[in-house]
Amino acid sequence: MKRLLFALMMAFTPTVLTADEKPANDPVWMMVAFEVTNYDTWRAAFDNDLALRQDAGELSFEINRFPGFPNQIIAMFKWESAERAQAFISDPALQASMKAGGVISAPTITFYDG
Repeated sequence: MKRLLFALMMAFTPTVLTADEKPANDPVWMMVAFEVTNYDTWRAAFDNDLALRQDAGELSFEINRFPGFPNQIIAMFKWESAERAQAFISDPALQASMKAGGVISAPTITFYDG
């Protein structure tokens, strides 16, 4: 599993996988893998957007990095629903925030139950 996640992250191919059979109003987990130019710069921008994410339906998050690759991020988010999470990732304001935070790879986004 770790090799697969690393391979997905290294491919830098924008991918969104969804579970169509999941009701849109159930809580859902979203994993996002991407690379940044500088973790500290990105983290400051990410933390600054907390209220924006919570207003959009984020319930909790966890940030992970690969040992030896401090600028490669795997972020886990729990959202109120897949519908709200998908609306958030489609928001042009998020794209601008990611660019300002130094995101340099296309994110790989996966939704799952958990």
